[in-house]
Amino acid sequence: MKFEDKILNLIYSKSEGGYWDFKRSWHVDDGCLLHDIICLANNIENRDCYIIIGIDEKNDFEYYSLNDDPNRKNNNELSTFLRDKKFFGGIRPSVSLKTITVEGHEIDVLTIRNDIHTPYFLTEDYTSKKKDIQKPKVVLKQNIYTRINDTNTPINRTADVDKIEYLWRKRFGIHLSVEEKVKLYLSDIENWVYDDERAILFYRMEPMFTIEIKRVDYEEKKCQSKRSEFYDQLMIKKGDGFTWEEFEIKYANIVIYTHWVDYLDGGRYMIAVPQHKIISNKSVRRDEMYGIYYYDNSNFQGLVNKILIEHYPGDSREILKSIFNDFIIEFNSGTELKKFVNFLDKNVELLKNDKIFPKLVLDRKYEMEDFDAIEYVVAKKIKWLYENRYLKLE
Repeated sequence: MKFEDKILNLIYSKSEGGYWDFKRSWHVDDGCLLHDIICLANNIENRDCYIIIGIDEKNDFEYYSLNDDPNRKNNNELSTFLRDKKFFGGIRPSVSLKTITVEGHEIDVLTIRNDIHTPYFLTEDYTSKKKDIQKPKVVLKQNIYTRINDTNTPINRTADVDKIEYLWRKRFGIHLSVEEKVKLYLSDIENWVYDDERAILFYRMEPMFTIEIKRVDYEEKKCQSKRSEFYDQLMIKKGDGFTWEEFEIKYANIVIYTHWVDYLDGGRYMIAVPQHKIISNKSVRRDEMYGIYYYDNSNFQGLVNKILIEHYPGDSREILKSIFNDFIIEFNSGTELKKFVNFLDKNVELLKNDKIFPKLVLDRKYEMEDFDAIEYVVAKKIKWLYENRYLKLE
């Protein structure tokens, strides 16, 4: 659902909830603004939250003009406002501001991003320094605030102990299932360690989570030849310097996920095999099906690739980037991927029009079989369309 549609649904609900709050106008007292942000950053619904400004909840949720609001802030002012507050651990809530127009009225929406750094709390009291506030509110140090249903923790109190316990469990991933923990730990790329002798990676903070590379016996599996894709030939003149092996993500020796890695250039480099999706126009022939090669950095395969690039011995980052960057697309979510695939489905005829593509995109460059060379060029075309047509429409 689009951002604007989400906010409209909340406005039309004419009620407040556990992850959204309405304000008629911007806070006069910055202490109240900080308190609201902390409460929503510590929400127990485990999702992004919204402060929707320009809605008068005490007057049947009517729109209220923000045009002459002297306390109105922009993104830079919000960032500056949060930057000098003394948060525990020096980590501040991630907040962004977007203005949308609803029925001719400007509505400011503060989005407080959901993350694992809870609970957020101050290590020094904060009081607004505005001179025109007679009794400024004090956001108390060490107090942990949250939001339950449509109610914030009072500014002079702290949350109930069970809510505080939940927020600490969230920080350490204790509340998650094993599958959810795996995704959380895979996202913490810096804390993985590669043991080259055993061909295994383990998570430094919880070593029972491992990524194990397993050698494939192709003769035992009765394979005619090694698995390969066109990109296996990009770093060598002949297709004999690569090896596909299986990897397994395990917890306490229980397999959670399995897929393939690709040793390139005789083992000097290693990547998780790129994800592949067929794009086709149902009215064209079978031989006019096109392949998009990508990583979705929100799923296991994309995350494992980032870990391998970071920790596999040797400086592979720049080499791989220079060779693979012309056809691999990186998405941050399955939603981003789906939107681009929909674009390609509707515009698949563009791939047949070589006139729109630069010579560098059409250049085969490597000694490949015709089939592989065609697939390589098509993948480069798709990447070019993504960067030069699709993103400009977004």
